[in-house]
Amino acid sequence: MPIIAISETTKKQLIDIGFKKDNINVVYCGMNSPSQPLKRSAKKFLNPTIVYLGRIRRYKRVNLLVNMFQKIVEKVPKTRMIIAGWGTEASHLADLIMKNPLRRRIKLMGPVSNEEKRILLSRSWLFVNPSIGEGWSMAVIEANLYGTPAVSFDVPGLAESIQHGKTGLLAQNEEDFVNKICEILKDNSFRERLNKNATLWANGFNWDQSAKESLNIFKKARRYS
Repeated sequence: MPIIAISETTKKQLIDIGFKKDNINVVYCGMNSPSQPLKRSAKKFLNPTIVYLGRIRRYKRVNLLVNMFQKIVEKVPKTRMIIAGWGTEASHLADLIMKNPLRRRIKLMGPVSNEEKRILLSRSWLFVNPSIGEGWSMAVIEANLYGTPAVSFDVPGLAESIQHGKTGLLAQNEEDFVNKICEILKDNSFRERLNKNATLWANGFNWDQSAKESLNIFKKARRYS
C-alpha cells in the first residue's frame, strides 16, 4: 500500500521510523487561491511590518520574536510586529509582550477571520516563523501567495518551504535570524524581487494537481497489486 507524505521532510521521518522508502510518495499540499477580492486595501503598511500568523505553541517559539524585537528595531527603527493566532503559550506570550519596552509596537491579535488573515498577509512586509521545525509550512506558502516573503530558521520543513534567496531567507541562529529580517526590510529592490518570486512559488501549489498526483499513485499501486 502506497504512503503519501506531504513533504520530503515527512518522507525522511517515515523512513527513520521504519517505513520502506519505495512505498513513500511525496505529494505537496495545495493552496486555495482567493476566490473573492479583498474588501479593503491591500497596500503594504507604510512602516516596516513583520507578521507571525499561526498557532502559539511552545515548539513554535514565538517568544523568540518578542525577545529579538529590540535588536530588529535598533537596525530598522520604524519596525512594527503583529502576532496573530492562539494556543497554549498565548497567555505567557502576552505577559512577555507587556514586559517588553517596545510593547506599543507589538500587536497581539489572537485568532483572526479569513478576511483579516488575507489583509494581514497582503499588507505585511515580511512573514516570520521561528519554529524548531515543521512537516511542511502551509503558513509560509500562504504568505507567499499574497506576495509576502518569509524568514525562518534552516530547519526541517521550513527549509523546504522557503527557497533561500528567492522567496525568503533561512537563518542559522538567532543573531542571523535578526540579520536576515533586517536585510529584507532595508533593501526595497531585494524585497520586491522576493515578493514576486514568492507569489510565483505559491501559485505552483494547487489542490487539482495534488489530487491528480495522488490518484496516479493509487492507480499505479492497483495495477501492481
